[in-house]
Amino acid sequence: MVYAVYEAFRNIVARRTADLIRLATGGSGELPPGAIPPDLVNRLTVETCKVARHVLRMCIRALDYCPPVDITFGEYLRALITSDLEMVPNDRYGYRVAFMEAFRKQDILPTDIRTVSEETLSWNTLQGRKPTWLEDVIKSIAFTWNADLDRSEIFERNEQNRWSLWRQLKQLFQAHPEFYADFGLSPGVPRYHSDGTIKQERPTPDSTFEVYNVRPARRITPDGDLRTDIIAVIDQRRAIPLDGKDVKNGFFWFRGGATLIIDPRKGKEEVRYTIVKNSDSESRQQRQRAMATGTAAPGMRTSLRALYFGGQVQGGGAPAEPFAMLHAGRGEYGND
Repeated sequence: MVYAVYEAFRNIVARRTADLIRLATGGSGELPPGAIPPDLVNRLTVETCKVARHVLRMCIRALDYCPPVDITFGEYLRALITSDLEMVPNDRYGYRVAFMEAFRKQDILPTDIRTVSEETLSWNTLQGRKPTWLEDVIKSIAFTWNADLDRSEIFERNEQNRWSLWRQLKQLFQAHPEFYADFGLSPGVPRYHSDGTIKQERPTPDSTFEVYNVRPARRITPDGDLRTDIIAVIDQRRAIPLDGKDVKNGFFWFRGGATLIIDPRKGKEEVRYTIVKNSDSESRQQRQRAMATGTAAPGMRTSLRALYFGGQVQGGGAPAEPFAMLHAGRGEYGND
């Protein structure tokens, strides 16, 4: 994926500097032998640095549009295309085309598309963008959009919003368990100890889930418009036995949930995107079990299993996931 991003960057630079090269070569497009004139070097440098800034912003902005768990290269491309379409509808320099071509060249496209285009790659919007629960969810989140807050105040505010949204969703799910599916969640998921054994049952309509993050996003488009969004990440986890019977014989954490992108503007409130990874997905569960047990595709078993599981799967002892679980230091969920 890193090479695909760099390939896209090079192609974008080539497109943005093509006119400079034509002017410098009298229309031939072929630079003569010898040193490049200093003025041309300066102009090429300015354009290259500008593209680098743009590409970096695109890659970072796409993180807000990714699923909460189990992100694939193809889904990252979807997030990148969708987020850039939101900011720059008119892609006159072919940034998105360059990314699509580069990812296709590396054969890391989403598996569920037949044609490569902005329309097929961007995330689908909801049919009902104003669900019944939206007004209460927005009211539960408090943002002053104050850029002068220090880091401790920002952290405290985010924690308050995280808990407020969790309480609001818990009330929603208690009254309407059918809404679990809209967030990629499952009812009846218990709380677990770190060794995968059940700590507390949560029978339906109750369940265990976490609001992992609630944060504001303010962006200025190239046309000078201000875009304000709320990004909320909700997930849950289950301990899945490797043998399908008992976690004491080894297990892995299987996660699901959703990333919500909400427009909170008064009078324009809507859920613009719900990016879901279903916690009931059997196909994802089978792929993760194959990776955990070392039965994935030949050539991937040793390196990837060692990378994610440190050479062993989780048994009755401490977790053994040095890389994949980098951000799961709390063990149990912070929301309860």
